[in-house]
Amino acid sequence: MYAGLTVACVAFLLLSDRIPDIETEDATALKIQFAVMLVVSVPLAALFGIAPLLPKRRAAWIYGFVTIGIGMTSACCLPATIPLLLFWIKPETKQFFGGG
Repeated sequence: MYAGLTVACVAFLLLSDRIPDIETEDATALKIQFAVMLVVSVPLAALFGIAPLLPKRRAAWIYGFVTIGIGMTSACCLPATIPLLLFWIKPETKQFFGGG
C-alpha cells in the first residue's frame, strides 16, 4: 500500500503541471499535501518492504508484531491486521521464529 502511495505521489508531483482545470492556489496546496504523503510513505514502504526478507529469528517476530501494530493505526487496514495479529500471537508462529 505504501509503495503504491509512493508511486502515486511521485507521479502526481511530476505530472501536476499538466492538469488543466486546477487553480494555482489549489495546485500549490495539493503539491504540499502530496509531498508530505511522500515523506511519510517512503519510510513506511521501506519498513514494510524489508519485513519478508528478515531471517526467521525472534527479532523478526517482534519486528512483524510492531509492523502489525503500525498497520492497526489505519482504520482501512483493520480488517486485515486483526486476523493477522491473531495469527501472529499463536504459539506455532512464535515457535517458527524461534521464540517460546
